[in-house]
Amino acid sequence: MYKVFVNKREIILTDTKPGSTDSDSYIVRIKSERDFRMEIEAFLREGKKNKKILYVINDEPETLLSYLKKQSVYMEAAGGLVINPLQELLFIYRHGKWDLPKGRKEPGENSEITAVREVEEECGIGGIQIKRMLPSTYHIYFLPSDQWVLKKTFWYLMFAIDWENPRPQTDEHISKVIWADPANVKDYLSNTYPSIKMLVKKYLSSKE
Repeated sequence: MYKVFVNKREIILTDTKPGSTDSDSYIVRIKSERDFRMEIEAFLREGKKNKKILYVINDEPETLLSYLKKQSVYMEAAGGLVINPLQELLFIYRHGKWDLPKGRKEPGENSEITAVREVEEECGIGGIQIKRMLPSTYHIYFLPSDQWVLKKTFWYLMFAIDWENPRPQTDEHISKVIWADPANVKDYLSNTYPSIKMLVKKYLSSKE
């Protein structure tokens, strides 16, 4: 199963029909790439914009994801959910939202190198150690040409050794870098992106 975020809406590529749906969601079964494109375009651009969740059913969700990649401008990024010795979580504030440090892969980089580089550059901290991989996220956004971009972000749980004086990378429109106590993380999740909220909540639930 793959969950693709489109602002506050979701496209769920799955082989299993959901147990129940509500008026904000609907289900389609897909047998061909042509049908898939028609349904995705209808959800993204046309009269079904009032629906928040589209379930796309196929025996092989990987096939649906490959369709989506072919029909999009596809790019990859990487970033980190960073903790310090106090087990606090690192957040950045950019474009009016709390976020996690991340950025596009440069030519020749693997996702681990990209993730460490982006954390160091955007937050001004060092001694970054990757602890383990976290679930990747997908989201779609639109270019000025009206073409849509499918962006896959690889995420890593990281530990920061040189963490005490973070500095925001202002030329990347980051105005704040903070360490958040896990007990207060809901204050930041109330103003973040759905994919970030999902990622942080999964991490915190694994610690319980």
